[in-house]
Amino acid sequence: MSFRAVLYSQERRYRRARHLILWIGYALYFALQSYFPTTGVRGISPYFVHVALVSTVVYFPFCFFSAYVLLYHLYPRYLRYGRILPFVIRFVLLILLGFAINYLAGLVFYRYSGRPPVGFAACFFLGFHNTTIAIITGLFILGLRLGRDAWLQQAANLRLAAQKARAELQLLKTRIDPGFLFTTLDHLHDAVRAGSPGAPGAILQLSETLSGILYEGEGALASPSQENLASPPDEPLFERPRSRIDRLIYDGIFSGKPRYRIIRHTLFWLVRLANLTFVSHARVYWPNAPDWLNWTTAMQSSLLELAGEIVLTYGIAYGLFPRFFERKRYVPFFLGTLALLGIVFILAPPNGMHYPSVEGMAGFNAAWNSVWLFIRMSLTTWLLFIAWRMFKQHYQRMTERAALSKEAADIEFQLLKAQVHPHFLFNILNNIYSFALDGSPRAGELLARLSSMMRYMIYDCEADRMPLDRELLLLEDYIGLEKARYGDRLDLRVIIEGQTHRRRIAPLLMIPFIENCFKHGASQLIDHPWVRLRIRTGGNNLDFSLSNNKPLTATATNGKNGIGLKNIRQRLELLYPNRYRLDIDSDGDRFSVRLVVPLEVDEAPPTAQGRTPEAAPKNDANGQ
Repeated sequence: MSFRAVLYSQERRYRRARHLILWIGYALYFALQSYFPTTGVRGISPYFVHVALVSTVVYFPFCFFSAYVLLYHLYPRYLRYGRILPFVIRFVLLILLGFAINYLAGLVFYRYSGRPPVGFAACFFLGFHNTTIAIITGLFILGLRLGRDAWLQQAANLRLAAQKARAELQLLKTRIDPGFLFTTLDHLHDAVRAGSPGAPGAILQLSETLSGILYEGEGALASPSQENLASPPDEPLFERPRSRIDRLIYDGIFSGKPRYRIIRHTLFWLVRLANLTFVSHARVYWPNAPDWLNWTTAMQSSLLELAGEIVLTYGIAYGLFPRFFERKRYVPFFLGTLALLGIVFILAPPNGMHYPSVEGMAGFNAAWNSVWLFIRMSLTTWLLFIAWRMFKQHYQRMTERAALSKEAADIEFQLLKAQVHPHFLFNILNNIYSFALDGSPRAGELLARLSSMMRYMIYDCEADRMPLDRELLLLEDYIGLEKARYGDRLDLRVIIEGQTHRRRIAPLLMIPFIENCFKHGASQLIDHPWVRLRIRTGGNNLDFSLSNNKPLTATATNGKNGIGLKNIRQRLELLYPNRYRLDIDSDGDRFSVRLVVPLEVDEAPPTAQGRTPEAAPKNDANGQ
């Protein structure tokens, strides 16, 4: 069990070890901060040991409860999705519940700790104080988790940046110049229709040129990288809230604008000052409180302690923590913290803060106890501030990861569009070459289909959503080209039902399945290959069903775990998260796939793009 595994692993045993170490350490800290000798006490007193044990047993369970409510309920259900107002409401309810529990626990504490009975005020302040500690503990533990995740996200961001660079390089290497390709295809189409004797030779030359370009990088392109989305974050990304109140709170928490940062920090320190004044130093109502203890003294003492905490907190959070701790330079961080503590104690002596429990002590004992009490009281402030910083870093890195994921996915999508499968292109050009040699008019028809298909795949489909009619025209062109390869031995049936006009869909979602069925089905069968395609639209959904026969020895690429099909699933997760259905069956000699995705409906008829699609056949038994 390595230290790194305990920190970062998601295995159950490591998570349990991580949580156990944290809570044992915090229980010891809670017991030590509860055990604090007062006036006249020297050394370890059994009485105060008893007080520390009772305090830990009474108050520690709510710290445990509040931490896990924040960690596994409020954060994943509300804060993560930008539902700030519901989070704040439930957080306030948690605080009120904590106060009620801690007030009752205060009565139990004074009864079983052996201390003299007290009134409402003492129990009130004690309950409020311990509720504050419990909530700060929960926020700190949440910050620890987010900080751990932020470090993991930073490593993932570096991998994504490298993946993006590799994808951009591959895209530059493999991009076919659309101008060259389409101009050549148009000229060939005109030459074939005019019956030019040089047309077959030009087609053969184009075939050799393109196959050379594409075959050169085929090994690198056959398996597009899976790193960009193969290991998505364990948790959904933070989402920007929609309501006005949530947006206002969201900006107040996450915005980097100076006005929001000033307001955020000012509110934090005002709350801390109130906490110090009314809780930590408001022991005016304690039994047998000294005569000098009053609200003026409490305010002066609170301001002095607050000044020390501000210097210490900003020095650690913005100086030592990012410079040393985040770079795993723990010794300089520890030494720097000690040096900063020394500076704070010189500028704001703790013995001037008038801690009631230290009053009456003298010499080293008083100085040491004042220093220890200052560290103990300000420790929660440091930890809360650092936890808050970790939370913001986690949010920023998750946002960066989301942007990098989208950029890498977009680049790979462009890369996939730039890749025309070499076997398909080479075979189609050879078929066109054969028709051109025979003087068949089908050569011109196939050239027109090839030009239309490639123009759309490489050049036209730049939008997030494209007209469904245009996508169906792409399928028509592709099927027509494949039909020319196999002739009458291919049994192809296509059925298209429902309204297809004024509907939009993400581009190039269906074509990989069509290509897959020909590549791993018809092309590997000598006798009787068949393909059945059915596309239905209804209720603003598209239902795509495709089946084909295949050899019993078909490779895994045609199955559920093929690389191409993984790419499709990743695209669907990006484009239609939790709104699509994909069923794939590859048992025996039959492969079938069903895809259901939502369609977007245009309010106005879309403008024409490229060649106007022909009316979709309702039942085309011949594949045309």
